[in-house]
Amino acid sequence: MIINIHGFSSSGRNAKFSFLEEVFPEEKIMSPDLAVEPMKAIEQLKTYIEEYRTEPILLVGSSLGGFYAYYLSALYRCHAVLLNPSLLPFATLMDCLGNNVNYNTGEPFVFTMEHVKQLRDLFQHVYLEGDPALLHAFVCEDDERIDHRQTEKMLTGCATYRAFATGRHRFDDLGRITNDIRSIYRTLTIYGKSIMKE
Repeated sequence: MIINIHGFSSSGRNAKFSFLEEVFPEEKIMSPDLAVEPMKAIEQLKTYIEEYRTEPILLVGSSLGGFYAYYLSALYRCHAVLLNPSLLPFATLMDCLGNNVNYNTGEPFVFTMEHVKQLRDLFQHVYLEGDPALLHAFVCEDDERIDHRQTEKMLTGCATYRAFATGRHRFDDLGRITNDIRSIYRTLTIYGKSIMKE
């Protein structure tokens, strides 16, 4: 099962979800609209993971969703694909404080310092606690929001790390990673185990 985790000010019907549907037409793909409040978003995602914990799960997260995937991978020991992940979201989202509008739905929302604090708390809870062998990162070097060099340092030793010269933060041309993500999921479903807690 695949869980698509959208980024800041986006929705479950993002471009990554459409891409995953094309790549995995036979697979179950969950792509929820997440709460703005980080702790609530994490609880939403935990609900899906707990529901399907008896089968292999692949998390696919972009930007802020990449951080959530990073966090949940450490917590549940499941594989995660990170697309231009914002691994320090409490820093990279500071310029988004205040009123915002969801890119996909057009709905207004407010991003607050309490949200920033929650992101910092989540980061401190799992930083260096996860297994790099479960992480698969794909980044664009021309990302206008995330410094790919910082991402590379933080993900030293991860199972997959591929950098592309272009693509920007949106990660244009997702087709470039089709074979990679198919291979990751195939290995997971053939050799992977469920994440059922003992």
